[in-house]
Amino acid sequence: MQANDAYPWTREFGFNIIDVVQGLLPDQVAAYHKMFTDKYMKLGATSVEFTHQYSPNAYAAAHAIVIGTPKNVFLVYRGTADIGQGWTTADIAAVPHTVFNKTLQIYQAPYKSTMLGWPWALAAVRKAMAATERPRAAKVYVTGHSLGGASAYIAGLLLKEQGFNVGGVYAFGPYKTGTTCRPGQDCWVTVYDRYLADVTSSWWNNQDPIPALLDSALGTTFANSLWGHVPSNKGWWRVVGDACLQASGTDLATICPPEVDAADGEADGVCSHTLVGAHMPWVYLQKVARCTLLQDTRDSSSSRMDMCSRSAVWEGLLGLAAPYGRSEAATATRLGRLTSATADQVDPTLYGLRPEPALP
Repeated sequence: MQANDAYPWTREFGFNIIDVVQGLLPDQVAAYHKMFTDKYMKLGATSVEFTHQYSPNAYAAAHAIVIGTPKNVFLVYRGTADIGQGWTTADIAAVPHTVFNKTLQIYQAPYKSTMLGWPWALAAVRKAMAATERPRAAKVYVTGHSLGGASAYIAGLLLKEQGFNVGGVYAFGPYKTGTTCRPGQDCWVTVYDRYLADVTSSWWNNQDPIPALLDSALGTTFANSLWGHVPSNKGWWRVVGDACLQASGTDLATICPPEVDAADGEADGVCSHTLVGAHMPWVYLQKVARCTLLQDTRDSSSSRMDMCSRSAVWEGLLGLAAPYGRSEAATATRLGRLTSATADQVDPTLYGLRPEPALP
């Protein structure tokens, strides 16, 4: 829910998704902050802090939230939601970063986004941890969707290096974040697994293309990719239809495994519905909530599962309204057009919070 709420575009917050992509006005940002804060304060939070940072020259943007509670702290990363982040995503390169005395190669897009906001995030987490009832026993949980999922991985490892007790890392539709390596070597995948595999959970919804984005862009496959998902051999869940299947090793971790192929209506070796719509955060929220909260009742009460429609999941189970303004197909189309624009086609102020229109 936090990973979804990091985007201001649900009806609960009242902002159209296209407005978010183009950049919210300052008063809209303030309204979103207030509604988000009010919601989580009612759920038991003691503090909520936000950051929205932009670096036009580096084509980087960072959006993160730190939620403090009496016992634990939550760090939430927003995924690609504006033009600046869209251009960042297209930057397919590896950059070195040393963590736990190992120099790792990390995908530049989430790395730039994470590190842009890292000084703020580290300070905000420290402040929130110090305010818990038992700071030494408190845990920090990190989550995010898409680009934010990859940022959650990176931030989780950096927090672990800083000595924080990382209770969990939860990624939804995450990018591959760093490189794989030969046996006996250390790389992003092995170092991450060594420190955080046991507390990491990742979800890949049906035929969402984003977790395989780097392979698609570079013309590689999961088997020969230089990039790896984490954790590498456990903690992976693939939503197939309405069921959540736990992956093992590379099982279910390709763009079109047999289980997903069969779920699209015909086991023909081709996943014909690899759609961006499957990547949307509210779709992940709905799917994961449905399969994790209702899966146990499938055998004893299959009719309950069948009766649980899209709106019922949102409004009844989660207490949320469906995304505001547009259908998934229309939203995906508009987002595609906007994020494919070049720098000379978009107002540069869209990197930041759009200023109020000048008075005549």
